[in-house]
Amino acid sequence: MKASCIAVIDGGTTRTRVRVWDGRAIVWEASRIAGARDVALRGKDAVRQPLAGMLDDARRAHDCRDVVAYGMITSDNGLREVPHLAAPASFERLAGAIVADDIPGLGPVHFIPGVKTTVSEPQVEDIGSLDVMRGEETEVFGLRAALGLTGRADFFHVGSHHKLIRTDERGIIGSCTALTGELLAALQRDTILAASMAPLEQLDQLDPSGEPDGDAWNAGRIVAQRQGFSRAAFCVRLLDQLLAKPPAYASAFLLGAAASLDLPLLLSSTKLYLYGHRTITGPLCRYLRSERRMVDLVPPERIAPAATAGAAALLRARLELTAP
Repeated sequence: MKASCIAVIDGGTTRTRVRVWDGRAIVWEASRIAGARDVALRGKDAVRQPLAGMLDDARRAHDCRDVVAYGMITSDNGLREVPHLAAPASFERLAGAIVADDIPGLGPVHFIPGVKTTVSEPQVEDIGSLDVMRGEETEVFGLRAALGLTGRADFFHVGSHHKLIRTDERGIIGSCTALTGELLAALQRDTILAASMAPLEQLDQLDPSGEPDGDAWNAGRIVAQRQGFSRAAFCVRLLDQLLAKPPAYASAFLLGAAASLDLPLLLSSTKLYLYGHRTITGPLCRYLRSERRMVDLVPPERIAPAATAGAAALLRARLELTAP
């Protein structure tokens, strides 16, 4: 049995994970399909009950004396709402803002707040510079440590939402979020384009490189930049109807078109790290490098350990602050 482990809860919109960190690596993990969306629909027990089961299993396997949680589990649709911390947010400030609460069925849990990018007394005209995040702040603190970074570094998280997070040695400078991931999912699920496309989540299985067709991706980017994203999206159907292009080609074309939506966020970064779905980050990285941008891909297998280590480090700092 491992001693002095930390149970780390990663609470997302649709899935909740528990990982046990022994100070060097993840030594146990489990997940359930239940998250903030389920809390909004059915109440807190929708997450609390499966989470209690995972924590019981984790504690039977390891001596987890402390529990720390981050992500959407700290939102109004989570188990304990914690107000966002305003950027700029240093590691020390974020650790100091962690809130502890005794959750029925779970015991004491430490909740890491999200981070908001705002101004004093924000108005509608400021909306383009405002943002919020929950979870990514913990990831990027862990990634900076894991990658041994110094100085300025920006991270681009690809998921349901695409999020640019600006950081430096002091901490998080701010963030900017786009709805690109959900937009792609909606186009594939709820429009006529579904009949012309291969499922986006399967593209990495259709090519040995694990990435979508580069020529198709670039063609989609060009059409979107010249004629707009909506027009480029309709061209997915034209690829099928008029050019008889296969579904995988059409999907790659749409991903390139969608990339045109994110590029304005990224072109101001001088040093950029991409992480998330490889079908999106891979071709985006190639394009940015062709434009002489300093950009690196973070391997997918490094994300969970970095985020877990980041949460554990923040908790240790918080406990040191409150130690007698």
